[in-house]
Amino acid sequence: MNARKPPPQDASQAVPPPDDGDDEATSKMPAPADFEETSRLPMGPAATPAALSWRVAAVSWLGLTRHNNQDSAFSSPRLVAVADGMGGEASGDVASQVAARRLWLAAASPSAGALMDAVAAAGDDIAGLVRGNPEMEGMGTTICGAAFDGHELDFVHVGDSRAYRLRNGKLKQLTHDHSFVQQLIDQGHLTPAQARVHPKRSLVLRVVNGTALGAPDHFTDLPRLGDRYLFCSDGLSSYVDAPAIQAALGKPGIEEAIDEMLDGAATAGAPDNVTIIITEIVAQDDALDADQPQLWGAASVMKPPSDDALDDEDIVTQLADWGVKVPAPSQEESPGDAAPLASRTRLRWPIRLAAGLIAAVVLASAVIGGRAWLHGQYFIGVVNDRAAIFQGVPYRVGPVYLSNIQQTSDVHLADLPVYYADQVRTWQIRSTSLDGAEQSLATLKAKADACIAARTDPAQTTPGECP
Repeated sequence: MNARKPPPQDASQAVPPPDDGDDEATSKMPAPADFEETSRLPMGPAATPAALSWRVAAVSWLGLTRHNNQDSAFSSPRLVAVADGMGGEASGDVASQVAARRLWLAAASPSAGALMDAVAAAGDDIAGLVRGNPEMEGMGTTICGAAFDGHELDFVHVGDSRAYRLRNGKLKQLTHDHSFVQQLIDQGHLTPAQARVHPKRSLVLRVVNGTALGAPDHFTDLPRLGDRYLFCSDGLSSYVDAPAIQAALGKPGIEEAIDEMLDGAATAGAPDNVTIIITEIVAQDDALDADQPQLWGAASVMKPPSDDALDDEDIVTQLADWGVKVPAPSQEESPGDAAPLASRTRLRWPIRLAAGLIAAVVLASAVIGGRAWLHGQYFIGVVNDRAAIFQGVPYRVGPVYLSNIQQTSDVHLADLPVYYADQVRTWQIRSTSLDGAEQSLATLKAKADACIAARTDPAQTTPGECP
């Protein structure tokens, strides 16, 4: 596998993004039928598909304005993936490192099942980190990758990182962004050009974070000799349009293609981390199949141990064995402070439990700063049978409610899948930022819209447990 050096950060001046036309690969998003590839591989005398290999090149670049790289990537002869972490400078890189670690472990026996399991395990790991340090709430990561058995590619995709395929000079976007602006494009409210400058263009509706909202898409694709597959973070796709990506991906060599894409990102100002993996389908090659796996970006500092303890140790210890430094809880959120609340959850009587929770809220408010602390808490509740964002916590002390309505919506609980409606009714969807709450509300709207579409169009499959 080959890595190309990013362009020097002082080589290009930041300029506005290029003019964005409604290119086919962006404006015409793939439909489920697009994933049902029917083309066949070259057949041998015994009608057995010929085994294939892929040649891989990858890079992860800081960009021109970021202070740290929150992207990670993993490449190997049979599995590749990119992961774009989020959650602030203290957590985004850790989230993508968690994903890269699980991908490394999955590559020992690469398969569609192993890749799906790796995504689920990464989500569990992230949830465990947040439980141990509430200050990391909101961390998560995108994942876009594929396992390759020599005949078929099995893709998984969560978030707004993308996968493309170049075949016979024509580019096709294989993944569908799980983002707020993509939802608006799908509903006809935005054009792709408008989405590029929308104030909520970075709002991702689905990420790997250990919740039910992080379920990945999964599909397969049958490759042909000469096909090239591109996996990238939004640091590339948000600033380099599809025609430019197609032109770059068509360069004679995949290393040259990466150089061209990095130049395009730099010309657009490269305001985000840029991570790129390109695979080129070639005839079966023992040397390529024996290539060593590699970690990129934030994950490049990791040192995989010869014997990973996996679930025998807590997640912080497991990551430390790989060289990952997880931020420790602040003094205000130390484990000792959390212990009394944990013990109160074991009280027998519901009324005593409620009293304990209220007491904990009041105590926390007093210690951390009363209103200042409450103003940093958000949850999704119900207003007139619709989902709404509340600021504060869903309790009251005597006649005083510790929350207020921050934002209403048109998301009817009756339109939501049963599981999500119950989550709203019981105030289970929480956040420590308004942006996080808005992201959760946007995700709920997408779920409700899918259920409404399934009811009005019998041809569509009902997603989940729609009412």
